[in-house]
Amino acid sequence: MKKVIFILFAVFLITAPKFVSAQSEVIYAAFTDQLTDAQKKKISSAEKKIKSAEKGKKAAKTIEKKYAKLKKKKSKRKAKKYERKTWKAKQYYIKAGNDLSKAYTSIKDVYSEAINAATYYSKTDEDDAKGLDYECDEKFSEGKGKFKKYKGKKKKDLKKLKGKKILAEINSGQKLMEAGIAKQIEALKIILSQGVKKKKNEEDLAAWDKAKSTNTIAAYNSYVSHFSTGKYVSQARIKIKEIRDAEEAAEAARRANEVATANRVFKVQISASHTPLSSWLISSRAKNMKPLTDTFVNDWYKYWAGEFKTYQEAEAYRDTLAPQHGAFIVVFVNGEQTEVTDEMKGQ
Repeated sequence: MKKVIFILFAVFLITAPKFVSAQSEVIYAAFTDQLTDAQKKKISSAEKKIKSAEKGKKAAKTIEKKYAKLKKKKSKRKAKKYERKTWKAKQYYIKAGNDLSKAYTSIKDVYSEAINAATYYSKTDEDDAKGLDYECDEKFSEGKGKFKKYKGKKKKDLKKLKGKKILAEINSGQKLMEAGIAKQIEALKIILSQGVKKKKNEEDLAAWDKAKSTNTIAAYNSYVSHFSTGKYVSQARIKIKEIRDAEEAAEAARRANEVATANRVFKVQISASHTPLSSWLISSRAKNMKPLTDTFVNDWYKYWAGEFKTYQEAEAYRDTLAPQHGAFIVVFVNGEQTEVTDEMKGQ
């Protein structure tokens, strides 16, 4: 018989709801250095409340243990007597729950202040941290509802209530609040990561400024290689494309100019007449410059002296001629006379 009773009591201990212990994880020690003195004081006060709640739970368990024999009886009368005798334990449970609610709320308020006052170096991080804080609010709202239903209960009310039910509700509320603070701790971890991100952002900016000041494809490629997830990677790639396009355009222009220059000849026009001029006259005006060429176009005989690769060479020769004859420089590209441009003059 004693063996059967022992087994039944063991089953009761296993299946009966247990008061959830306040977890040390609700206070995030790694973040303590980031708090103000006033905030640290609130956390310290909350810790004391948590310890007080633990003492209350122990006192409640002592009372329950004292009247445990009544609980073993299958008599309804004995069961009711157990509920009446253990009203003080229920009171301790409720007070412990209220103390934990106040303590958790103080911790939550401190962490919420920190989350909203923090400096974030990523909009995503800020949204995530504040989103977690909002999720905490939802958990707390639900958790507090579990505690409120037993607030202000009188002795006569407690005698009628089932201790098992009170304990289950308080456990549920406590777990919700702890889950809420766990969300905030995730947010605090994001805040702690901002120091590393700040340093990385500063290094990123310094490298980008250096790449911009150098302004070469090699410099921008180096930036992208070392900061593949940096803020300015897309801008660096745009710059690389701009420089490459400009270099390709410059190369194409250079080649086109080479082609044009290779087929370009400057001459000095030394005379023009509606009637042909003697070779002696043309030669004297040209100061024996060779070759001498001429053409007849639009009722004009035109005479040119020399063939020069550059405008400067033609200009130097023209300046040796008698100014009264009005000699001037002309240009031929692929055998066709065309306009002398400022660009040609500078080449």
